Amino acid sequence: MANKLIALAFTLIILFAVLTAIIGVHFRTSRNKLGIAKPEQKLASGRLTLKRVGPNQVVVDNGIIQVTFSSPEGLITGIKYKGFDNVLNNKIKNRGYWDVMWYELGQEQLIDLLEGVKFNVINQTSEHVEISFSRAWKISQRGSLVPLNVDKRGVSGIYMYAVLEKLKGWPTVDMDQTRIVFKLNTKFDFMAISDQRQKIMPSEIDRDITNKRANPLAYKEAVRLVNPQNRIFKGQVDDKYMYSMENKDNKVHGWISSDQRVGFWMITPSDEFRVCGPLKQELTSHVGPTTLSMFTSLHYAGKDMNTTYTSMEPWKKVYGPVFVYLNSASSTNLLWTDAKRQMVEEVHSWPYDFVKSVDYPLHQQRGTVKGQFFVMDRYISKSKLFGKFAFVGLAVPGEAGSWQTENKGYQFWTTADRMGIFTITNVRPGSYNLYAWVSGHIGDYKYERDITITPGREIDVGAILYEPPRIGATLWEIGKPDRTAAEFYIPDPDPTLSTKLYLNNSYQPQDRFRQYGLWDRYTALYPRNDLVYIVGVSDYKKDWFYPHVTRNAGNGTYQATTWQIVFSLKAVIKTGNYTFRMALAAATTANLSVRINEPKSKPIFLIGLIGQDNAIARHGIHGLYNLYDINVGGNLLRGLHYGDTNQCFDDGYRFKDTNECFVTGADRCVCKPWLGTPSWLSSSPVKKLKVLKFGEITNYKDDMDKQSDLINHFVQTMPNLEEVVLYYDTPFDSDLEIVSNGFQQLEKVASTRCKIQVVSDNISFTATVHSSSSSSTSGLVFFKNTFPILSSPTSCLSFRQKKQLPHHVSDLDLRLLSEYPLPHEIFVSKTLVRLKLGEGHDVAFSADVEDVFLPKLKILDIDSVVFEEEGVGFARLLSGCPVLEELVLTNMGWENWEFCSVSVTTLKRLTIFLDDFDENPMSVAFDTPSLEYLEYSDNIAREYPKVNFSSLVEAHIGLRLSEDQSADADFSEEDGYFSEEYEEEEKEMVGNATNFLFGLCNVEILYLSAKTLEVFTFCCEATPVFNNLIQLTIESNDESGWDSLPALLPNCPNLETLIFKGLVHKRTDGCGNMCLCKPPKNPSCLSSSAVKVLKIILSVDIDDEGMEMEQIMHFLEKMPRLEQLVVYFNISYNPSVFDLSKKLQSIPRIASPKCNFQVISPNLSLSSTLPSTLSKIWSAPPNEEYSWFLKALK
Repeated sequence: MANKLIALAFTLIILFAVLTAIIGVHFRTSRNKLGIAKPEQKLASGRLTLKRVGPNQVVVDNGIIQVTFSSPEGLITGIKYKGFDNVLNNKIKNRGYWDVMWYELGQEQLIDLLEGVKFNVINQTSEHVEISFSRAWKISQRGSLVPLNVDKRGVSGIYMYAVLEKLKGWPTVDMDQTRIVFKLNTKFDFMAISDQRQKIMPSEIDRDITNKRANPLAYKEAVRLVNPQNRIFKGQVDDKYMYSMENKDNKVHGWISSDQRVGFWMITPSDEFRVCGPLKQELTSHVGPTTLSMFTSLHYAGKDMNTTYTSMEPWKKVYGPVFVYLNSASSTNLLWTDAKRQMVEEVHSWPYDFVKSVDYPLHQQRGTVKGQFFVMDRYISKSKLFGKFAFVGLAVPGEAGSWQTENKGYQFWTTADRMGIFTITNVRPGSYNLYAWVSGHIGDYKYERDITITPGREIDVGAILYEPPRIGATLWEIGKPDRTAAEFYIPDPDPTLSTKLYLNNSYQPQDRFRQYGLWDRYTALYPRNDLVYIVGVSDYKKDWFYPHVTRNAGNGTYQATTWQIVFSLKAVIKTGNYTFRMALAAATTANLSVRINEPKSKPIFLIGLIGQDNAIARHGIHGLYNLYDINVGGNLLRGLHYGDTNQCFDDGYRFKDTNECFVTGADRCVCKPWLGTPSWLSSSPVKKLKVLKFGEITNYKDDMDKQSDLINHFVQTMPNLEEVVLYYDTPFDSDLEIVSNGFQQLEKVASTRCKIQVVSDNISFTATVHSSSSSSTSGLVFFKNTFPILSSPTSCLSFRQKKQLPHHVSDLDLRLLSEYPLPHEIFVSKTLVRLKLGEGHDVAFSADVEDVFLPKLKILDIDSVVFEEEGVGFARLLSGCPVLEELVLTNMGWENWEFCSVSVTTLKRLTIFLDDFDENPMSVAFDTPSLEYLEYSDNIAREYPKVNFSSLVEAHIGLRLSEDQSADADFSEEDGYFSEEYEEEEKEMVGNATNFLFGLCNVEILYLSAKTLEVFTFCCEATPVFNNLIQLTIESNDESGWDSLPALLPNCPNLETLIFKGLVHKRTDGCGNMCLCKPPKNPSCLSSSAVKVLKIILSVDIDDEGMEMEQIMHFLEKMPRLEQLVVYFNISYNPSVFDLSKKLQSIPRIASPKCNFQVISPNLSLSSTLPSTLSKIWSAPPNEEYSWFLKALK
C-alpha cells in the first residue's frame, strides 16, 4: 500500500464549443433579454491553446478567457478576463482551490488543498484540452495528506469536478468539509445570492478587529463594523452565515465588480452530489470577496452527520461538475439576470455530455422514478389527499428520515405537483430508498421496497400512500408542521446590531430571522417571567417566540426558561391516555423536559442533551428535524407546561385524545369505546340491522366514508349479525353522488357472513352483498340507473339499453345533453382505442372516479368536459391510459384549477386549445418525454413547474398575455422601455413563462404566433438557445411587436428556413433600435444569421408607404447566407406582384449576390437570380385559390 498511486488528478477540460456559446452572452442589452452582442464584443479566436510558461505554470487560452494553473500543484492562480489581468486575489495560494477539512481519530484538524506533484497532458486538440495534476500517497505521508484517491477536473468557463476515493484498509478518517474556494480581486464589491439578497458589501479590511475597524461579537464569524471605509456600513453586523441558503435554492451566487462591470458566478446545476437533502443549508458567498461551492460541511447539522470513514469502509464519490461563469454588462441588474439565465441553461444541460470520467454516468446511463404521492389522515379526511408539493427523493437505504444526516452517497430530490405527481430524473445507477415528506403533515415517509436503478430504466411506483403517525384526534395545535419555525413570532433586532439587508424587507419578510442576536431579544421581551401560551386565546404568530432559548442573566451567563401551555378539556378521561406530540425544527445542546402542572414535579419526559446544528447562532430558521411522542395519563391532566432547556426551534405541538368517540369524543358511545373497555356490541344477539335513513346517521351526513366506517364497525363487532338493510330516502338529483360513494365504500366492508342490502324508493340504484357459494369472499352487485346519453354514428350505442360498454367497441364519440356524470363503464373498457368526450357540451367528470384503466386507448379527445374539484379526475384519467399517443384538449377550463399536469410518457401528439378567457392558469406542468408534436394555445400560466419535451420535433405555440398583463406591458412601453435612450434598461416582467420556453429547446420546427412574441418579450427571463431548430415561422400583426426577435434569431444557430406570415407589426414605422427591421446603431442580428431560405406570406397588398418592401430589402441587404427568397401574395395579377419584382431587381446591394427569389400569387409565379430578368415558371389553375398557401408552408 506504501507505493499505491492516489490519482490526484486535477484535470482541466476546455471545450471550445462550450466556451464559444458562453462568450456569446457576455454582452447583453435590455431590449432583447440579454440576447445580442454589443459592437465591441470580442469573439473567440477559433483555436484553443495550451502552453507551459516556465516550469511552474500552465496556461489555457481561447482568446477571451485565459486560465493559469500552478504546475504541478494544479491550483488556479489566474483568470484573465476583460479589464482584469486577474479576477482572483493577489496571494498565489489563496485564489482558486479545492480543500478538504479532515483529521484522524484523536488528532488535530487539518486542511488539505489537494495539491498535485505531477503534470500530464491527457489530450489536446483545437477544441479540447485535457490536463492532469496528480500525486501518489505513501504510508509515510500519513498524518500530512488526506488518505484519498483524488481526480479533479474542469472545463473552461470554468467547469470543475472531483472524484474522491478511499480504499478499504486505509486509515480511519473524519472529513467534515469538502469545498471549492475562490478568493477574488478586491474590485468585486457587490454580492448577489438571490433576487432580494444582494447589496454592496464591506471589505475584509472593514472586519479587522485588531485595527479597531470592527468589534467582536459572540462568535468569531460575526463582527460589528464601527469604522468601515464606506460609512454606510457603520454600526451594521457582518457574518458569513447571514448569506446561507438551502440546497434546493442554492443554484447561482457570486460577485460583481461595480467598476469593471464584470460578474463572477458559482453555478450548481444539480444537487445530487450535495449532502443531507434539499433543506440542508450551506454557505454561499461572503466578505473577502469569497465565493464557495460547498459539497460537505457540518453547518446547520453538526456531528449528527456521520462524517467518519472507517478503515474497512471503501468509499468513492464524484463532486460536481459545478460551473464558474464570468460575464460583462452595463449594470448589476443585467449581470445578475444573465447569470440566472446561464444557470437555467446549465440546469437544463444536466447531466453534462462532456464529462469523460467513468465514474460520471451520462444521460443514457441513468434512470427515472415516477409515481403519485398521497396522504391518508383519517382525522382530516376519509379520502386520500394529494401529497401537494411533497418533497420526494432517492437516497442511500436507511430509516425514514435518515436522508437529512446522510452524506456519503448521492441524493435525488424533486417536488411533487399539486396532485402529488412526481418524476425523479437522471438518477445514477444504484440501490436507493424512496423517501418523502409533505408540509402540513408530521413525520417522514419511506417506500417499503428498495429501488434499484439500472441504465435507461424507468420505474413507476404508482400511487404511494403515507399515513402520518396518529393516535387520536387533535385537541389543539400550536404552529404548523413544515419543519421550520418561520410561522412563529420573529422579533425586530437590537437597533445597534442590525443588518439593513434584512431590515423591513418587504420583498422577503421571512428573512427577518437572519438578523444577528435575536436569541437575546427573548430576554428583552420576557425579562423576568417566561412565556405563557393560552390555547384558544393566544396567537402563535404573535405570542410564540420562534426559538425556545435561555435567558441572558448578564456576565456571560444564561438561565433555563420554562414555557407554559395552558389549555382546557371539557371532559378528561382519567383512565385514558393522551399524547403530547412535539416536533423540533432545530436544537443546540438542548435539554428539554416536560412536566404536568407542577414546575418542580418529576418530568414525564426528559429528552437529554440533543442537537449540534447551531442553527440559531448561524441565523437559520431550522436545522435537523426531530419528532417526539410523549404519553400523558389522563389522571395527570389539569393543564400542561414544559421547561428547562438550552436552545431549540419548535416546529409545532399537538395534543391528542387517544380515546375519542367516532364523532364527538364522548366516553359513552357504542361507536368506538374507550381504551380497555370491551364493546357492548361484541355480546349482542342481534341478527338483523335496519337503518331507515342511511345518509343521516352521523353528523357528517355528506361524508359517506364515515357512515360506511360505522356500518363496518357494526358488522365487524356484532358476532350474530346476518343481514343489514340500509334505506336511502334521498332525491335522485341532489344525492346521486353520495349514493354512488356509499356503494363504493360498502364494497370494501362486505363480510363473509353478512348480507347487506341497499334500498331506495326514488331511484333505480340498489345493491346487494351476498356470500358466494364457491368462495368465502362476498361480492357487491350493482344495478345502476341509466344516464341520458346520445351516441355518435360511429359508436352505434345507447346506454339506455345497456348496463355496460359492449366488448367490441373500439371507437367512441360520447356527447351528453347536460351536466351528468360520465358512466364508469367507459373508463374501464378493454377495447377502446379512440375516445372523444364532450364535443361542446358541459360533461362532468366526477372527482370520485378512481378506477380508470383503458389499456388500449391511443387517442383521447376532450372537449368542454368539466373536471370536478380542480381537475382531480383529469390526472386519474391520464394515469389510466398506459399507451396513449395522442391527446386533444379543448376548452378545459383549467384556468380555475390550482394545478394541471399533462403527464403521459407514451404521448406523441398533444393539442391544447383554450378560449381567450381573461384568466391566467395557476400552474401547468408537462411531463411528456416522448412527445413529438405540440400545439398549444392559451394564456400563459403563472408558473410552469415542470416541462419535459425531450423528444419534441415540431411545435405550434399560441401563448398570449391576459388583458391585465397586456395593459402592464403597454404601460412599460409607454414608460420608455423601448425608446433608444432607455436601451440599457431591463424590461419589466409581467409574467413568467421562462421554464416553458426553455422546455422547447430541442424542437426542429417552430411556429410562433404574434402574441407569443410578446410572451418572449415580457415573460421570459432569458432567451433560450434552439440548437436543433431548422425552420421557424413568425406570425405578425399590427398589434404585436417584434422586440424579442433580435434575441431569438442569434439563439437559433442552425436555422435554415425563416417564414414570416405578414411583415406589418406594432412598430413597423417607428421601431428604430429595438427591432431587427433596421437598427440604426447596433449591427443587425441578421448579419450573423445562418438562414438560407426566407419565405414571406402577404395576405394583402403592399401598403402605400412601402414598409413591407423596405423590410424585404433590408433582409436582402443584411442576410449573407440567403440562397432563396420567396414572397407569396394572396391576390391575383395585382400590380403589387410586378411592382415588387421590379424593385427586387433594382436593389443596389445585397448581402448574398447568388440569392434566388420567387414572387408567387394564386395563379402566377415569377422567379429570378438577382439582379437578372424575371421569368414566368408556374401558373396554378384559377380554382385552386389556396394551393399556394399550402405550398408556402412546406
